[in-house]
Amino acid sequence: MKNCVPYQLLFVTLLIGTLAAPVYALDFREQLLLVREIKYKHWHLQKKRITGYTIIEIKTMLKEGKKYFLETSLNQNQQGKVFSEKKAWYEFETGQLDSYTEVDYRTGISISNRINAQKMLTTVTDGDDQLEISLDMEKRLVPFEALTLFLQQSIPKLQEKREMSFKLYLPVMAIELKRKGLPLSFSKFEMAASVIEMPQIETPLGLRSAFRLLIKPTSFLINAILPKEKTEFHFTFMTEPPFLLLTFEENQTRSILISYQP
Repeated sequence: MKNCVPYQLLFVTLLIGTLAAPVYALDFREQLLLVREIKYKHWHLQKKRITGYTIIEIKTMLKEGKKYFLETSLNQNQQGKVFSEKKAWYEFETGQLDSYTEVDYRTGISISNRINAQKMLTTVTDGDDQLEISLDMEKRLVPFEALTLFLQQSIPKLQEKREMSFKLYLPVMAIELKRKGLPLSFSKFEMAASVIEMPQIETPLGLRSAFRLLIKPTSFLINAILPKEKTEFHFTFMTEPPFLLLTFEENQTRSILISYQP
């Protein structure tokens, strides 16, 4: 398979396992009600210039006669051309994650997921090559694409404890592991989130208190075999409602919030 493009932000996928897992749902209704549209610019830290934008829109839609929150995320270059698109469907009444699709128009790679209370089925397609993974839902297990919503939900705990741990699943990592002949189980690993700074930051809502989080694997083995730029992330959130994600940093790209519509 071709290399997958690093992600800028955003939302959905889970664990490798064969034993039955307890019922576990990703419920984000409170977070979804707070946003209609948000926009981020991509700032390249080394080149010191804007390389593109992410626009996230949340609205209600009917699908197969049922009401959902639909979260659409478009990644654009500086000229406004869309180079990747992500869609996540959440049940309207509960905010539970139902399904997710993503396509990168530059590589043709697509990811799709179907989720219920106990299972998630993931399909990754790259031309004629296809990878399918059946995942058991597990408590404290979070797909990378739902990580922002999960961290927003955890802000009160982080404000009190200053740190927490959880399991992260990176579906894009499963592709690289398969290509290298490594176990797919390595795409799920324990992560530690810790508050490293609590600055005042200028936001679209004015000057606000915030905190910066460092999220990285706790496993020495994972840190040894997987590149740091694929597994270590920096987030900055507002510390008061609507708990907006202000910046997200991955590798050489920092995504910075520039507009917010409730």
